[in-house]
Amino acid sequence: MSMGNSYIKNQSSLITHGCRELRATAVDIIDHALQSADPYAAVNRWVKLKADVLSIGDLSFDLKDFERIFVIGAGKASRGIAQALDEILGDRITDGCFVLKHGDEGSLDHLRVIYAAHPIPDGNSQLGASALMELAKGCTQRDLVIAGISGGSSALLALPVPGVTLDDLREVNRTLLLCGADIFQINSVRKHLSRIKGGWLAKAILPATLINLTVSDVVGDALDYITGPTVPDSSTFNDARNVLDEDRLWDELP
Repeated sequence: MSMGNSYIKNQSSLITHGCRELRATAVDIIDHALQSADPYAAVNRWVKLKADVLSIGDLSFDLKDFERIFVIGAGKASRGIAQALDEILGDRITDGCFVLKHGDEGSLDHLRVIYAAHPIPDGNSQLGASALMELAKGCTQRDLVIAGISGGSSALLALPVPGVTLDDLREVNRTLLLCGADIFQINSVRKHLSRIKGGWLAKAILPATLINLTVSDVVGDALDYITGPTVPDSSTFNDARNVLDEDRLWDELP
């Protein structure tokens, strides 16, 4: 994520040779596209705080109506969401935690950060999922929870159901990624092996007020395949079973 005037760090070297005018136009188009897709910039466009009123698009929330404010999230695009909310809400944040990808470094003033692995979960994926669930379970109807969860959270948050280990989840992830399954098939299986995906985090947050700020890299994706922990699951156990029973997928394993 770039905070400077241009998202393209080597812009000057790209436009100083060849057809400079066309190169400059191409770089400008790419730069504007990156700005439009930047989660940090998007949150700042959509989320405004004026006095005690938090506006998110057409919605408004009087923060005096809430005793506590929690900010949580996970995903490859969640760093920008976390940073923007950290700056906008500041000391109003009671507590919060984001699970981000290893290498996505940077400090946040009011939010805890746990770094985990992607696309195959690691121990920190389980640690991060447990931290979010513990925070959620302490919420009451007087609390406001803002969740910034994007693509990648399925690997970054790993909390297996009883009888399934983290190593089991790692092997399932590896197999699904290699067999040619699409993201809907992959997440149909992963959600039914999880105690946090498939809307279980949202259930733990209730009866608090929950706001989702969702970022997707695919236009029109079903929300529960992007924001699995805080959106009700539209898939079934039969969907997951059908993926595992589809011989064509396993024939594509290397």
